[in-house]
Amino acid sequence: MTTQPMPAPPVCPCKHPTDDHVLAIVPTTHPAPMGVMYCPVPGCACANTWRAGTRPSTQEEIAQTRVLIREALARDGIQVPEILR
Repeated sequence: MTTQPMPAPPVCPCKHPTDDHVLAIVPTTHPAPMGVMYCPVPGCACANTWRAGTRPSTQEEIAQTRVLIREALARDGIQVPEILR
């Protein structure tokens, strides 16, 4: 019998485990699902937007995603992460 060490959980650049991060889908009228992933640790400003797709997003799509998510969060009364302000 052989054993293999368990891989370490992924760690975000903020140094907190990504397993603890919140992944939220933000309802928009855009056809592609999108949202935000952020760190729940108080005082941590780590956050990333995401958009479902089959290829990497262009810089313009990233900017559009951030605007759509910021508007949707504000519309629903949810605090916008610092990185998206």
